[in-house]
Amino acid sequence: MEFVDVLDEYGNKTGTIKEHSEAKKDKDYTLGVHIWIQNSKGEILLQKRSLQKRTFPGMWDTTGGKVRAFESSIDAIIRETKEELGIDIVASELEYVLRFPAQQNSKPMFLDVYLLKKDIELQSLTLQTEEVDDACFVPLSNVKMWYSENCNFVKQPYFEDLFKRLEEKTYECQENSSGISSYQLLYSRKEW
Repeated sequence: MEFVDVLDEYGNKTGTIKEHSEAKKDKDYTLGVHIWIQNSKGEILLQKRSLQKRTFPGMWDTTGGKVRAFESSIDAIIRETKEELGIDIVASELEYVLRFPAQQNSKPMFLDVYLLKKDIELQSLTLQTEEVDDACFVPLSNVKMWYSENCNFVKQPYFEDLFKRLEEKTYECQENSSGISSYQLLYSRKEW
């Protein structure tokens, strides 16, 4: 049983906590998270949802999930990324992109969206089989095409804004003395 914070229509916590299925049934606003992982080639890490999933089975998606009661959205996306893909990340690696009001299965919610720019080897992933059947890196241009052509891809209304933001920033991958890749912002046409 998972408990979630109930939000108001502006995305603020109301102080009420409910079991997740009860909040869904009552059509209460809750908070979810998504992470977009982009490597130094500009490719996006997508995961194929398990065929066992109730919603969007077998469709390609970004990593995400619900924020539990008393949990921050940053802690939730770190947890979800570890659970679903086996990737360890820390808060300082994440860039907060936006909070977006959404509807999922006629349930009102907000999504906090994060960006992680990091080179990850696909063979290093540990997929959570109840959630994920496969994972791959896809060029951003292909992700945009899947979005516009109604391919087997879970779409969210915030994608167009995110695509613009991903294209507006150029990063250079640099390796530090311990061999860990990081990204340095080289150019941005506008601030996020």
